[in-house]
Amino acid sequence: MKKRTNLLFRSKWITITAMTAFAAVTFSSCLKSVSNDNNNNTPTAGFMAFNLAPDKSAINLSLGGSTLANALGYIGYTGGYVSIYAGTRTTQVTETGSGNVISTPVDYTYEQNKYYSSFLIGANGTYSNLIARDNFDSLSGSNGQAYVRYINAIPDSSHPNVSLTVNGTPVNTASTNFGTLSAFIPVPTGTLTIAATNGGTIQITRDFPVTAAKVYTALIVGIPGSTDPAKVVQIKYIENGTLNATQQNNNRVVQGNNPIKLQ
Repeated sequence: MKKRTNLLFRSKWITITAMTAFAAVTFSSCLKSVSNDNNNNTPTAGFMAFNLAPDKSAINLSLGGSTLANALGYIGYTGGYVSIYAGTRTTQVTETGSGNVISTPVDYTYEQNKYYSSFLIGANGTYSNLIARDNFDSLSGSNGQAYVRYINAIPDSSHPNVSLTVNGTPVNTASTNFGTLSAFIPVPTGTLTIAATNGGTIQITRDFPVTAAKVYTALIVGIPGSTDPAKVVQIKYIENGTLNATQQNNNRVVQGNNPIKLQ
C-alpha cells in the first residue's frame, strides 16, 4: 500500500485563485490519503472540516485511517476545501494527545467532484460529527444573488430564532434546534444581518457584506453565559467560494488554494 500526500483537487469546474490567509486560525492544508497506486487520475472530492465543540481545544480528524487534520482548535477548520479520495470512507474525530474517539465514526460516501463539510458539535461528553454535501451544483451563479447557510452549534436546549436581513429587508427566519444546518439560502447583495436570539441567554447579531455569486457559511457558536472571550456566544463566517456562471448543472465553484478567511 502506497501513501500519497498533498493531493491536489482537480476538476474542470474549478478555477484556482489566491485568497488571504488568516494567521490566527489553526488549520491543516495537507491531506494524507492512501491509494493502491500513484495514478493522478484517481477520483477526488473536496472536503472542509470544522471544530465547533467549545470544550475540545484540539482534535484530529481522519478519513479511512488517513489523517486529514491535526490539532484542530476550537473554531478551527481546514482552511478551505482540501482534496480527498472519492468513495465510502470512515470519518473519525479523536482528541489530540489521548487519541480518544470523541464522536461516533461516520461512514459516508464522497462523490467525485463534489464538495463536503464536516462539523464537530457538542459539549460535556456528548458530541456528533455532522457531514453534509455542499450542493453548489443546484445554485445559480448568474442570478445576481449570493447564498448563505448557517449552523447552530450552540450546545443549548433552547431553540433560538435565526433571522437573515439584507439592507434592512427580512429575507428568512426560522426556529433552530442545536445542530441545525440550513440549506444555502439565496439573498440579495448588500449588507447581511444575521441574528440569533432565544429571548434570554442568546442575543447575538453580525453584519457582513455579501456579493453576487458568492457562497457563505455562518457559524453560530459558543456557550451561553460563558465569560471566556473565546467561548462567548458569537457568529463567525467564511466565504466558501464563488459560483461559476458558465457551468450549468455541474459542481461549479471558484475556490482559492490558500486558506479561506474566517471572520
